[in-house]
Amino acid sequence: METIDRAIAGVRDVMRRATGEREIPGIVVSAGETERTLFLGHHGHAQTVPTTKPLGLDTVFDLASLTKVVATTTLAMMAYDAGDLAFEDPLQKHLPEFAGRPPGEATVRQLMSHTAGFIWWRPYYKEHSSYQGVLGAILEEELLTQPGEKRKYSDLSYILLGEIVARLGGKTLDELAMERIFGPLGMSETRYNPTPDMRARCASTEIDEESGEPIVGVVHDENARAMGGVSGHAGLFSTAYDLTKFARCMLRGGGPLLSGRAFGAMMTKEEDDDGARWMGWVATKEGGFLSDVFGPRSFGHTGFTGTSMWMDPDADAFVIVLTNGVHPKRRQDDAVMNTRIESYRAGLELVRAWQGSSPG
Repeated sequence: METIDRAIAGVRDVMRRATGEREIPGIVVSAGETERTLFLGHHGHAQTVPTTKPLGLDTVFDLASLTKVVATTTLAMMAYDAGDLAFEDPLQKHLPEFAGRPPGEATVRQLMSHTAGFIWWRPYYKEHSSYQGVLGAILEEELLTQPGEKRKYSDLSYILLGEIVARLGGKTLDELAMERIFGPLGMSETRYNPTPDMRARCASTEIDEESGEPIVGVVHDENARAMGGVSGHAGLFSTAYDLTKFARCMLRGGGPLLSGRAFGAMMTKEEDDDGARWMGWVATKEGGFLSDVFGPRSFGHTGFTGTSMWMDPDADAFVIVLTNGVHPKRRQDDAVMNTRIESYRAGLELVRAWQGSSPG
């Protein structure tokens, strides 16, 4: 028990440093294994400007790019499971607007591995204020590089993947995610466009330039906001409780959402000078990012607002770190990243301590 207590104290120390010397408003950390949560704690505030609001375990966070993996990648793999989507499908098969143009020759695999060749981002929100308006602008884009030539993280790829999934499912992306992921896993407080009750518990993000007030319960990402809050690249809100359910699902090999075949296909690693990825998820690379923390089969993702989650099947461990690191303004330092890495290490130490103390 002494080892476990020491490990718990280590996680709490990381959280205190985050809200203290690193001046991150608030943080929630969850760590555990497939069968149990070993730590779920919080520290700091959901808002500090212009007034202070408390942060709790039920605080709802804007997940930002965690949307790409929790919702869009999972739905894409469900479509793969059903035989409706194949990695080698050219985009023009599902998005005929691209037919006869180079983007139409890029594949679903390349969207999911960020090698399709699209620019990473544009401020579509400055000219468009609807889902169809932003999507239409993206469907007119040309490629920066040839498909498969270079790995370039791209919001556009996941906006398009979300649209493909929605067309295949015959429903909007938020409806599909609720029906096929959040409902089955009991993730009752995970959704696009939070309800009024959820919005009251949302961690604040950036101060809005026009109103001078913090953005609360409205997606921080400007393009997703212009799209009505529902997109394949951003828009999800959730709590640590709910993400813990999702993490355990992934540690179980995707069950009950994905078959073993689909999960295995998703865990196809691609490595190059620009990094390593599974389908959708970030991977570790020998000598690279987080390779000294997580094992070679681990997978995770981050979100711009300060959110992140990693799972390591070989260690039977997950660590979720949720912060509102863009409140009251976007940071230019490494405070959030360093907090994530320290939280991963401390969370894994706790899991190892528990596993080492358990009989058998």
